[in-house]
Amino acid sequence: MSNPDKDRYNYDKQIKPLSSVMESMLKKFGLYTGLMEAKIDQAWEQIAGQAARRYTVEIKIINNRLYIKVLSAALRQQLHLNKEYILSKIKELFKLNLEDIVFY
Repeated sequence: MSNPDKDRYNYDKQIKPLSSVMESMLKKFGLYTGLMEAKIDQAWEQIAGQAARRYTVEIKIINNRLYIKVLSAALRQQLHLNKEYILSKIKELFKLNLEDIVFY
């Protein structure tokens, strides 16, 4: 005999964590990348330092690459030298699958 409540609520589906469902919805509506850009921007001083925060004017994610616009050429060079550390820190903090960072 069939259970009407089981059929109505479809209990056989796999239960997913709310964070996974939210991430899927954000991706579906094209909001996930913007949210990750905002989170990286918010944590940028912690990741790269106060000077980097002061001279960074734009953070964008395009095609699994993080683009960071820095106004100071000297700071841009310093960040480029620390690129692997910065990339690993961002991957660790935000669980992103980034291929590279481009400082411009």
